[in-house]
Amino acid sequence: MSRRYPIPRPADDPRFTFGLALDVAQVLAAHGYPSIDEPYDGAGRT
Repeated sequence: MSRRYPIPRPADDPRFTFGLALDVAQVLAAHGYPSIDEPYDGAGRT
């Protein structure tokens, strides 16, 4: 059986909350990714 992408988006999934998104952002920032608290300066610009 093979998967087909993109898969349909569920109507509402209570597992994915704004709090979860913030938790994931904090974990990524702890591993060196840009924080969501910093202003966005554009992709790949120096």
